[in-house]
Amino acid sequence: MQLYENILIPLDGSDLAATALPHATTIATTTNANLHLLQVLPTPIITRNSAIQQSILELAHGEAEDYLHDIRRQINQPIAIHVHVSHGRTTPSILDYITDHAIDLIVMSSHGHTGLAKLRYGSIAEELLQQAPCPILLVRHNDKVNI
Repeated sequence: MQLYENILIPLDGSDLAATALPHATTIATTTNANLHLLQVLPTPIITRNSAIQQSILELAHGEAEDYLHDIRRQINQPIAIHVHVSHGRTTPSILDYITDHAIDLIVMSSHGHTGLAKLRYGSIAEELLQQAPCPILLVRHNDKVNI
């Protein structure tokens, strides 16, 4: 029996959130698990011009995919790496992904952004600790390790 088969790393585009990557990569390489890189984009405020809103959504989605594919290339390990961009509220989107992809370990930074967003990301970690159906490895924001 394999201890971990699917490991999730929720990323927000920040360097601090990426500090979880070496930890998750090491575990995935050691256990031959699949690595899942997920970025959740917030649902935008609805504007009167849906064409402009659609263009903004497509641009943000493309930038998030590029970011995740860059991370995928940097990992450079012989493991399966899946990338996914989701839209919506962060915690519910992560919980849905966990269920849909049989995630059995989450590896994430305790804080992603600085300032007010840092508090937001910390609350996401706290929400996941309370609601996730699988173990979570929280990497402190000052535990920087290179991939």
